[in-house]
Amino acid sequence: LLADEQLADRRFFRSLSHPEIGDHVVHAQAFQMSGVDAGPAFAAPLLGEHTFGICREILGLSPDEIAELTAGGVFE
Repeated sequence: LLADEQLADRRFFRSLSHPEIGDHVVHAQAFQMSGVDAGPAFAAPLLGEHTFGICREILGLSPDEIAELTAGGVFE
């Protein structure tokens, strides 16, 4: 399938770089819309990669609260 000309023309398969598994091929959306790149644009995040940002920005936790949770093993 990776050599199929129609799928290649539609950019159905994309090569993404991931910090742990390296470059790998993923499939894009099965449909296309004019002027829209439906992605995926980047590889999946690592486990826990966004934990501290979510705690700060979405949950509103202070650095001290995050440090306390970390010390308590909550993020393991």
